[in-house]
Amino acid sequence: MLDVHVTGPLAEEMGRIGVAIGGALDQRHVGLLFRAGSRDIQFLHLAWHHHLKCGRPDPGYGWVACPSFDDEEANMFATWALAVYNANVGSMPYGLNYALGSQFDDAGKFIASTDGEGLTCATFLMALFRSFGYDAVEEQSWVNRESDRAFHEKIVTALRSAPSADPQHVAAQERHIGTAPRFRPEEVAVALNAYVDDPICFADAEPLGKTVINILWVRGKIK
Repeated sequence: MLDVHVTGPLAEEMGRIGVAIGGALDQRHVGLLFRAGSRDIQFLHLAWHHHLKCGRPDPGYGWVACPSFDDEEANMFATWALAVYNANVGSMPYGLNYALGSQFDDAGKFIASTDGEGLTCATFLMALFRSFGYDAVEEQSWVNRESDRAFHEKIVTALRSAPSADPQHVAAQERHIGTAPRFRPEEVAVALNAYVDDPICFADAEPLGKTVINILWVRGKIK
């Protein structure tokens, strides 16, 4: 059952693993909430090109729990999340096209499937969970929506002005405008919340994602 929280996150409610979501109606943002041992809850997210961040949760965000983890798995996953952060801080590329080969090596370092590939805030979570053995999203079921073209164009325009984005990387993203299926933050959040054994398909995630947006908008967490 989908349970969207708008306060906290409080450790006793979230457990050890959750997903934070916030932003604006025209562009949401998502990231991982986790606790490693006795440490406070951390917020790990891909903020932008070469800008992977880990720190205190944003109080302006809502969140959903990831209840499929037991305590031992949650501790192992939290350790994995920290390894990924430490291996990629300052180097994680932002890109539009999520390829199934986009994973992390045993040390947590991101390995792109082809030149110029990268991740969004949402596909970063997908790759992070998938590399740990949690195939929560049925990637092949996602469709290319015409409404995602504006998002593609916005990202490419911003990358052109980003000092850390080289021309080859920008050119690679230009090839995906209007063609790369977009895994929207709210859809990935609900998939990670609902996942138990079988990956969540697009037909189930899309309406649940819209429900999340409506809840967060009514409660003032999305403007």
